[in-house]
Formats: sequence, structure tokens, C-alpha cells
Amino acid sequence: MAIQMTKFAGAYVITTASARNHDLVKEFGADEVIDYQTADYSEIIIEVDIVLDAVIGANQEKNFKVLRKGGRVVSIVTPNISDLAQAYQVNAKFVVVLPNRDELVKIVQWVQEQKLKVHIDRIFPLTETALIEAHRIIETKHARGKLVVQIRNEK
Repeated sequence: MAIQMTKFAGAYVITTASARNHDLVKEFGADEVIDYQTADYSEIIIEVDIVLDAVIGANQEKNFKVLRKGGRVVSIVTPNISDLAQAYQVNAKFVVVLPNRDELVKIVQWVQEQKLKVHIDRIFPLTETALIEAHRIIETKHARGKLVVQIRNEK
């Protein structure tokens, strides 16, 4: 969803993904895709304006290395992201997203109008076994889209 929203804002989007996901992220609007399994993005990309840090355990120095001076890292996973920012003369911010009714209504509208695509990897029933399996998939960091827990059966 971040790729699509960034494209809505008019940005040129470069992302990383395994080879099996290149077509998927291009469908979402990525302009360039780097296979993180065969290439080091920090050796390819230079002088970008913004890096979205969304991978827990990522090498933060690589994120800072690809930024232009004055660029920004926005992290949704690394609370102490600003510690490295000064050394690289860039800005960094940890962001916690808080629900906002107006913004959520806008996102729902985009989904309904099919401007924003939601790719669901799997749907799990609300059972302990299914939740354990869903969590295991999240930990692998290889889900292809969203994992959904179905709370009730639709009839």
C-alpha cells in the first residue's frame, strides 16, 4: 500500500523485492525493483529523497547511505532511527500511525473505487492453530500481501 500511496503523491518509487514479487510490486506502481537476494540496493541507488524503513532488522546504515544530504528516513519499525541521522546529515523519524477517521474513510473510498489495490495473501479463521500459522508466516517476512483473520463466518 505504501507504494501505491507514494505514487498517488507523484513520487518515483524504487523498491526491493525478491524476484517472485517483482511483477506484483510493479502492478502496485513501483518504477524500479531491485532483487534484494541478488543485489545490494545501497550499491545501486544514490541520492534519493526519502527511504521508508519497513523491514525489522534491516541494516540502517544502508538506508542512510542512499539518501541525498538533507534526505529523510521514515521508519515504522525502528524507534531509535534518529541516532544515525546526524552522522549522515539527514533527517530521520520513527512514525507510529494512529487511526484517523477521515483518513480511513479516504482509504476505504480508494479501495472501493479500485484506486488502491489490496493484495490478500491468505485468510485465516479465528482459531488458535490458524493464528499460530499466520504469525509464523509473518515472521518469515515472505508473505505476498496481507494476512487476514476472519472473525466471523459470512452467510
